[in-house]
Amino acid sequence: MSDSLAIFTGAVVSVIVAYLTAKLTYRNEIGKNLYEKRQKIYFELFERLDKLKKNKYLIYNYTFIIELNELKPSIYLFAGKKVKNEFESLYRSIEIAYQKYTELFESEEQINRENGMMEEERISKGYSYEEAKAYVEEIILKEKEHFMYNHCISEKDLLMQITRIVSRMRIDLRI
Repeated sequence: MSDSLAIFTGAVVSVIVAYLTAKLTYRNEIGKNLYEKRQKIYFELFERLDKLKKNKYLIYNYTFIIELNELKPSIYLFAGKKVKNEFESLYRSIEIAYQKYTELFESEEQINRENGMMEEERISKGYSYEEAKAYVEEIILKEKEHFMYNHCISEKDLLMQITRIVSRMRIDLRI
């Protein structure tokens, strides 16, 4: 009887050890996969933030906004809580600035109406259509530049937010 108890105990212990080993291996693989995904996302985010750090006026660039929007779901799914919160704060600031910019300069109807009136005024003063159009484009460009200069996120605030995000990413990646 003691032999069968020893065999049974050995079998139970083997099953428990196998179960715990499988569970730990699974948990380690999940952690490793999450770390790899986080690492990839953080690298992409770092590239975008580095671009922004070099040129704060990218917050008015449609392509840059699209790049951030494409990265946003991955950040929400895989980034650490503190990185996600810091990113959300920066993203909200960028979104507000971009929305104000597009409301002023990207409304097709408004642009066409204003451009047409300005061009007609220049043409009535004796300028050719091409000269009037070039003049209007120059005025609009100056207005955009003026708006961006006066309404952009301050460089100090931007650098502070970027630094906080990068610091949080480094902590998450244990760098």
